[in-house]
Amino acid sequence: MSCRFYFHLAVLIVSILLFSCGCTELPEDTALSAPVPTTDEASALPSSPTEPTPEYVNYSTPIPTPTPEARPTFTRPPDDMNSQVNYSLIYDESKEYKGEVVSFDYDLLYPPMIISFEATTVSLTDTKAGTSQFGSKGDYSVTTTNPNPAAFYRVSVYDDCTGELIKEDGVVKFARLTQKDEMKILETGKLHIELYGNLATVNTKIKVAPENLNGNNMTCG
Repeated sequence: MSCRFYFHLAVLIVSILLFSCGCTELPEDTALSAPVPTTDEASALPSSPTEPTPEYVNYSTPIPTPTPEARPTFTRPPDDMNSQVNYSLIYDESKEYKGEVVSFDYDLLYPPMIISFEATTVSLTDTKAGTSQFGSKGDYSVTTTNPNPAAFYRVSVYDDCTGELIKEDGVVKFARLTQKDEMKILETGKLHIELYGNLATVNTKIKVAPENLNGNNMTCG
């Protein structure tokens, strides 16, 4: 027999074998034959990791945020709260001082005592004349007006029982023609007050709390 015969025989045998395999029932695959779940069963299955997490709260419209009330304007309190007290004026005098002293005593039961003053001195005119050292070297004259260097005003407060100086203030030398200032006495006791000035017209005012006006006399020691 020729080789062609054997080749056709082999092809026939392979065809018979393939035909018999296709007619034979394959064994049932359990993974492929699993029943498809119904809609109700599918809803009972656990959610896959890719599904969103269920929400357990009910969202609602936020409550409108109230408009904040305007804050009150902050006002810095005065440095001395006692300045709000309705003080009584016990001395108010304008005087032209020419080297004399005005003195008096006062019993201060309830401090403070507030002494304020406004002092005006006389001016002193100074004229300087000479010959310029520059340009045409002409004569010149310069007039300046300044507070009199001999003018001053002083307020001194002493302990009337011991003579000890409690406080002193005033204008040692005028930097301007008019100057004013204020001093406070915080000590309690018998006070001796001296006003002393020169070449100055001064208005001096002394105020105390009204409780000091009862007329109680204090004694030393």
